[in-house]
Amino acid sequence: MFSNIPINLKPPIAVVCHDAGGGNQILNIISSVPNKYLRFSVSGPSELIFKRERKKFKNLDLNECLYYANTLISGTSTKNIFKEYNARQIANEKNIFNITILDHWFNYVERFLRNDVLILPNEIWTTDRYAFKFAKLYFKDLKIRLVKNVYLNNEIKKIQCLRNEKKNYNESRIVYLSEPFNNVSHKNSINEFKVLDNLLENFYKLKNKKNYKMLIFLHPSESKNKYDDWVEKNASFNIKIEKRKSLSEVLSWSNKVIGFHTYAMYIALKAKKTVYSCITNHEGNNVLPFKNIKYIHEKG
Repeated sequence: MFSNIPINLKPPIAVVCHDAGGGNQILNIISSVPNKYLRFSVSGPSELIFKRERKKFKNLDLNECLYYANTLISGTSTKNIFKEYNARQIANEKNIFNITILDHWFNYVERFLRNDVLILPNEIWTTDRYAFKFAKLYFKDLKIRLVKNVYLNNEIKKIQCLRNEKKNYNESRIVYLSEPFNNVSHKNSINEFKVLDNLLENFYKLKNKKNYKMLIFLHPSESKNKYDDWVEKNASFNIKIEKRKSLSEVLSWSNKVIGFHTYAMYIALKAKKTVYSCITNHEGNNVLPFKNIKYIHEKG
């Protein structure tokens, strides 16, 4: 059995994912598995992540990836991406044992539903006790397994290794973790830019030192130029877009982290950063199930 994988899986193992969340989790879970035992069909942000971190892998189309596979590990996507859904459907038809990694805490049923048809795997793997509890609630007839969060542990190690670098501790070092709202459903017409506008309305509460720097860290699925016009429009604030550094690098640099409900906020919490949500009263509760996340509109 390979390390990080809690059960014996029969190779070849097909790996299918699109969104960054599932891609990061799966990439770390299979880190000890040689390429010869794996077959890949990855797209979108996951493809960029795998190209950067997993050398010399061959990316196949979905049917070729699954043709000789005995096991499937897939992610989930919350917008209208059929790749992982189709992979689970093919796996079920061919009796390929298949596992899905849940990488967040909301829209669980919707992740397996397309055109009102629910396609479920044989097992669901979760990486924390909250996700395990929620998955048990929604999928009573499925095997739900709690596995080690290798991705989180590796990110925390990277952040800790970077902490010894010299920093100016007399300034507020603020990181805003962006996310694309077309990937999730909201009751109100809230979007990425309205959230940032709300952040600036409350910015005086965060900038409690004379000197400050603020970085916008882009979500892996966002274009590098997405927020350029917004930053230019708000040039009176000292805001820059970080386009080169990794998540671990910017979190190590930061002393305050802000987001809406991106998974990266959870990593920041575990790295013992002060984390704020931009959610306001009329937008509902934060879907991240952690009481130590603060709300910027409540900060005195």
